[in-house]
Amino acid sequence: MRLSNGEVLFTWPLAAHTITAGWYYSDGKLHRAIDLRAAVGTPVYAAEDGTVDWVQAWDGHSTSGDQSYGNLVRIRHADYNGGKLQTLYAHLQRVTVKNGQAVREGEVIGYSGNTGNSTGPHLHFEVRLAGTRYNPLNWLDSDFDVASDSVRLGSFTSVVRPAEDSREYVYGIDVSRYQGDVDWAQVAASGVKFALLRAGSQNSGGPYIDPYFEQNYAGAKAAGIAVGAYIYTYAETEAEQNDEILTILPSLEGKTFEYPVFVDVEDKSLTSIGKAALTQLVKRYMDIIDQKGFVPGWYSYTNYINSYLCPEALADYPLWVADYRSSLGYTGDYHIWQYSSKGTVPGISGAVDLNRDYHHYIASTGAPAEEQPATPELHKLSISLPGADADKAAEIIRKAADLGLAPDVTVETLPASAGDIKTLTEMADAAGGVAAKV
Repeated sequence: MRLSNGEVLFTWPLAAHTITAGWYYSDGKLHRAIDLRAAVGTPVYAAEDGTVDWVQAWDGHSTSGDQSYGNLVRIRHADYNGGKLQTLYAHLQRVTVKNGQAVREGEVIGYSGNTGNSTGPHLHFEVRLAGTRYNPLNWLDSDFDVASDSVRLGSFTSVVRPAEDSREYVYGIDVSRYQGDVDWAQVAASGVKFALLRAGSQNSGGPYIDPYFEQNYAGAKAAGIAVGAYIYTYAETEAEQNDEILTILPSLEGKTFEYPVFVDVEDKSLTSIGKAALTQLVKRYMDIIDQKGFVPGWYSYTNYINSYLCPEALADYPLWVADYRSSLGYTGDYHIWQYSSKGTVPGISGAVDLNRDYHHYIASTGAPAEEQPATPELHKLSISLPGADADKAAEIIRKAADLGLAPDVTVETLPASAGDIKTLTEMADAAGGVAAKV
């Protein structure tokens, strides 16, 4: 993104930022790039908005010349100081964009691999200005570590990321059946001012109402907590969407919501229908919610929005965006920021999502002392995927990255909290695999 002073701050092209080779190789030879640790199949993201100006397919055997890059993507960004600015992503397992395609910052452009002149899985990342390669660390923030003391980074000055949104906000949470029984009196006493309640979703048996929705609504209201609702959608067609609407929306009738009713669109299964079709479905869902007399909104996370939706077509509706980095990476307008999935709140057993309402749907502002992400007890999660294809394995790695877990390891062992174990276990089951805490 471009900062107010005109400087460039690239988004890291991977969710984890461990450098295995810097501007110089460990033997002192010039590298003129950085290598980032990444298991095969790790999602690779565009560092900034731009247009793909080179896609190369590796021939499967050459390791010299341009073929030494293996499968690669190069993106041209807006000019910087009058010069052509480009980023290059190499040794990919698979490319998901094509030459001439416009991409957004944070959009998935491919998956890391071990192609070309590569001795192991990693991502090779270059920055070029007016045809000259510059140390990428001059264009990134300081949120990285190195694989060993032998990594030679060269000379650089990290870009200072803008300060966290300093606007006043209202502090809240969101809950579903996964939080179980909630002591709403304790939640209110801790300083929580609003709660977004899952009204329903869909599984193999069809759409259903969240079994804790009525209980959560009654409890939150009795405790004086403002409420909104959300529906986790799996609908890929209007017919499937109608089924969700007919099952779930009646549960909202007779209730008063201070916050919108959000359409939660984040499941990877929806992306197969394409950006335009998915965006239209989300818009249709919100229009129907509006017709039922509720304020509609939409929820997703930064990388999903940039990769699979057309946010400009949804700009008239309130956005609740999830991004668990230290500062929000989404550059568009939003009303609510879900900034952590590992919060701890009195009255709730285990981790809970934490949110900041910058739109001020209610008048209260400020954050209580308890507004701190939890540090949950961690366990090793062993995932075996003998029947899963590469795409499903890559999706589990991506989800691990979205949960803030280590994406630079294979799916066999992931450090995970209890809530994250539940999420990844469900994904492994759906992929025909097995997940077990060890």
